[in-house]
Amino acid sequence: TRPAEKSSSLAEQLETLGAEVEELPAIALAPVRPNGSFRDAVNGIPKTDWVFFTSPEGIGWFSRMLKPYRKDVRWLSGCHIGAIGPKTAASIEEAGLHVDFVPKRFSQEGVLEYLPRRVLSGKRALILSAAESRDVLAEGLRRRGMAVTKVPIYRTVLPNALTAGLKMFQQPFDLVTVTSASCVDHLHQAMNASGKRKQFQRLCFASIGPVTSAAVRTLGGQVAVEASVSTVEGLVEAIVRSIRGKRPARATHGGHRGLP
Repeated sequence: TRPAEKSSSLAEQLETLGAEVEELPAIALAPVRPNGSFRDAVNGIPKTDWVFFTSPEGIGWFSRMLKPYRKDVRWLSGCHIGAIGPKTAASIEEAGLHVDFVPKRFSQEGVLEYLPRRVLSGKRALILSAAESRDVLAEGLRRRGMAVTKVPIYRTVLPNALTAGLKMFQQPFDLVTVTSASCVDHLHQAMNASGKRKQFQRLCFASIGPVTSAAVRTLGGQVAVEASVSTVEGLVEAIVRSIRGKRPARATHGGHRGLP
């Protein structure tokens, strides 16, 4: 259910291991409208101590939004940069910037847990994220004495093709992979609109981490697999571990059906 431009990496890993994979993107990314809050944030960057990115896509959207101001990502060169996880850090460093902090647990909660408290009080932070993202990081940093500005740089939308693609649920799947709460929410919306609400509750979800799992359970779904490390690789590892734990010792024929 990942965005179309990102689903292939998960699908390829599962197919290499023998799964039959169907791709049904439940999320698409779209720009936010130009707004004064972004302009003010850009102007305030020279006085900003920390800039946090909460997704691998963030640096690309930020770069595009900077162009009307005749600036590029080097405008952040005087700031400390925090990334929510290794994939986000890699995308930032590919853009030519140094990442100062990546938490050991790849979530907003992880950033708050592992960022040294002594560097926060009295400092200014800018969080660049999706319009619908949670406020856990912003609120936590404020409690620790930081002046925080949170600015949306893109938004998640429900793909037009999602509802039409739900016909594939006429056949059972062993697992439905979900890599964000937005994927879960959009899939649930589309299934409700298609009269498949009860079917959502019968699906077995493979979740990338606790935040995504919480979204599944809130909507009445069942989490069969949860990655201990919130990455695509961690999700694949958790799926393999779960299947090995269930299957009999003797050899079996046929693949498992998965839906990333």
